[in-house]
Amino acid sequence: MPLNNIWDVPVVGGGQGNNASALIDSANHGPRTPPFRIRTSGGPTRINFEWESLRESTMHVQRASETFSQLRREVISVYEEFSASGFAHLHWEVPAWHIRLGQVVLTATATEQSLLHGTVGIERAHEAYRNMETTVHQWFHLGVRTAEGSIAVEHLVHPDGDRSFTYDWFATTLVTGGAQGIEHVLKKYPALDVILSTIIAVDKHAGLMPALMGRHEQVIDPHIASTHVLQPDGTLANYFEHVGQTAEHGDIAVSVIPRPNMEPAYAVHLPGIDVDGFEVEHGRSPMSLVDGLTNESAHMTSAVEDALAEVGAPERAEVFMTGFSLGGLHATNIAKNRDFRQKYTLRAVTTVASPITGGATAPGVKVTHFEDARDPVPHITGERPELSADRMVIEYSHLDPDIEVESIAGSAHTWEHNVDAIELLEDNDAEWLDIAERNHVDELRAQLMFGEEIETYVFDSHWQPMETPEHVLPWEAENIEDLEYLYDALKDGAQELRRLPLD
Repeated sequence: MPLNNIWDVPVVGGGQGNNASALIDSANHGPRTPPFRIRTSGGPTRINFEWESLRESTMHVQRASETFSQLRREVISVYEEFSASGFAHLHWEVPAWHIRLGQVVLTATATEQSLLHGTVGIERAHEAYRNMETTVHQWFHLGVRTAEGSIAVEHLVHPDGDRSFTYDWFATTLVTGGAQGIEHVLKKYPALDVILSTIIAVDKHAGLMPALMGRHEQVIDPHIASTHVLQPDGTLANYFEHVGQTAEHGDIAVSVIPRPNMEPAYAVHLPGIDVDGFEVEHGRSPMSLVDGLTNESAHMTSAVEDALAEVGAPERAEVFMTGFSLGGLHATNIAKNRDFRQKYTLRAVTTVASPITGGATAPGVKVTHFEDARDPVPHITGERPELSADRMVIEYSHLDPDIEVESIAGSAHTWEHNVDAIELLEDNDAEWLDIAERNHVDELRAQLMFGEEIETYVFDSHWQPMETPEHVLPWEAENIEDLEYLYDALKDGAQELRRLPLD
């Protein structure tokens, strides 16, 4: 259903079909190593196109419902005007005419309600399908990782084993299994679910996170931190190797792509988080993570708009977003930002090894998520992308024994590891992707095929206190309106508490 290309589940056990024989075979012949493989989900599949067509039809049905609503209101207004005239229109056919008007109103009302129920039913069915699709993905991913357990043990105990593989397997299985375990516990104990939901609802308005985001802003430095030039070869890997320099010089890279007989396109790249002890003022500090996870990347969106303005990008210019890890989270959030899409023509978003928050991206924006099967970071939020005809996940199983574990995220969560996997994919993409999937990826790759040099401008950024904070602390309030967020917090918290089981 939601899985386009599925590789074979790893064989558990050795020559005798059990884990003991697997260890014996490993000792004699070396540990097994899963080959490079690709699994895709979502994107331009038949079922997704059918859903898109069905949901598009609901827009026409909704407009028809609005037409019947207007007709009903007009008929009622005519009836009211006629009735207000008193005895001026006395006639023996007037009562029958009143009845016919009433029938028209009832028919219009019934049709209106029927159309509304139809659109609501389709949306609920689509939501249920996407929820089931997400559940299938999560359990399938956990099942494959579980099946790889014996291989991970082989690499752990063998003298020549790849310890980074074992670590990546353990971290990813722990994160994925932990998320499923928490979900199971919350379903088993609904009271606990309600309590957590209440805390989250209150914190959303009156907690630390809105205070941080409502009192600080991310601004780009007025000067360009670095510039570099790329000679594109039409591949994503080549472009990614180029913009990978961004993390060394700044926080936002804007590449101006010249196109013959067309206006230039603008490619924005956002690198991953940069934790520097307790320092939080630089642009990619944990403050940026808070912005991405709890604030829909509002501050990063503003910084990206400023960077585009600095390089002279006009309104409605075609923009392509890419991002690694935290940068991919921001890029995905920007794909959901209506104001940004009204200002610029966002054509594609491509993320690498990125976590996500829930919600659909905008129709018409080609979104591609690249991720390694043993990278825990894309699963760290417990959510998965809401797939569509315009949104797909490309998951690769890629092992590189030369890369060591240098962070808690593991060896699969490095820029070099993922770019190497994307290069392997592009070397023979016809084997791994069907033509529709290749066309989907080509939304960005097509901009890299003109052959002209691409100049990239890198901007640094920092966090600073707002001159006029949007979030007012209670002791700073000058009037009751400044504390409306406390009322919203109490209201949402009380609404969540109403779900508390009575037994």
